[in-house]
Amino acid sequence: LCDRRQRQMCIRDRFSMIGTTVSAIVSMITLFFAKTALNTWRHQEVLKSKKDFKMALLELKFVTLWQPDEIDPVQLRVGRNLLYSENELRKTKLLDEQINAFKGLAKEFEKLEDSMQMCARYWFATEKLFKDTDVEKLWANIMSAYNEYTQGKRNQDYFIRHLDELIKVDLYFVSAS
Repeated sequence: LCDRRQRQMCIRDRFSMIGTTVSAIVSMITLFFAKTALNTWRHQEVLKSKKDFKMALLELKFVTLWQPDEIDPVQLRVGRNLLYSENELRKTKLLDEQINAFKGLAKEFEKLEDSMQMCARYWFATEKLFKDTDVEKLWANIMSAYNEYTQGKRNQDYFIRHLDELIKVDLYFVSAS
């Protein structure tokens, strides 16, 4: 009687072990596919971040091309004051077309600032991807050239040359060391 019960328990245990083994194998396969999907998603996010940064650089170049060759900070300040201050408009002795020219300069400059800020946001999202690479150095050069251009120390060509150096880099194949 004991041998028969023992045999039944062994058979039950064997089926239980087979079920546990199959469950473990299915779990491992599921884990493998989940990890593969996660890696694929991560890779796609990296590529999307790089693409967004590149597109922001191209937009910055486009907006820069609509800026004056040289920015006069005094004219820009006058334009901003006219644009945002009713008091400034009332006390100015400028002609309407001069006022409109100064305002137009200020509005176009705001587009440049917005575009540069967009680049900076995308750089922030990708800077870890380009740590210690030429891209990091080129971005630092762009920031410096932007500051010099917007302060009236350098011309538009100087800034665009720095932009073009980074735009021509194929960012998709650059990664941090």
